[in-house]
Amino acid sequence: MSIGSRLRSRRETRKRATRQLILDAGCAAFAEIGYDATTIRDIVRRTDLASGTFYNYFDTKEEVLRELVGDEIARLTERMQEARRRASNLHNFVLSAYREAFRAVVARPELFKTMLRNESVVRSLFAETGFGNSLSALREDMRSAVDRGILPDMNVDWLASIFFGTAYEMSRNLLDNDGGPAEAEAAAEFTARLFLGGIQAFSDNQARSFKLRLRPPSRTPSETADE
Repeated sequence: MSIGSRLRSRRETRKRATRQLILDAGCAAFAEIGYDATTIRDIVRRTDLASGTFYNYFDTKEEVLRELVGDEIARLTERMQEARRRASNLHNFVLSAYREAFRAVVARPELFKTMLRNESVVRSLFAETGFGNSLSALREDMRSAVDRGILPDMNVDWLASIFFGTAYEMSRNLLDNDGGPAEAEAAAEFTARLFLGGIQAFSDNQARSFKLRLRPPSRTPSETADE
């Protein structure tokens, strides 16, 4: 490699490191004081950079949040899609996706705490892109699973909403309780089992017995006479 190539490589490495430094500082600021209250100065203060360096990489704090959250949602969506599409049965289809989600949450708690603390801003920024794409991918995979015979023929829109919402709230619980890898695995097992039990209740061979179990117990003659 020529001297010029080595110098360019070092410059690119420094640029990537500086960009990541700003992103990490932004994540810490958003998590600690909230997106709305955070200023660019608050972000820069968490680094050893000159104040003007920020603008060599980003124009606004919104750009920082977009890159932080957008990239993570995109990567997680891709991993969850791969897991669902590799699944050969319903158990793996559900469990593997929840595992990917909860492992990501405990691996980067500060980022996900940032997302939850600034939920209204994040949802408004990513309603049609990050979250929208993730939910669309889930619906698509569920329809494919129905076609493959893995998933019963059900209302995919409703099912995807429940799947997505459950993952979101369980992630919040893991973060609130400082959950680690073991808790992430337990949460995936618990959520998958609950979700699969709900699907099973709607399958053809279980629907009748499920309805019977929901009926109130028969009252004895003495109970009737007491009324």
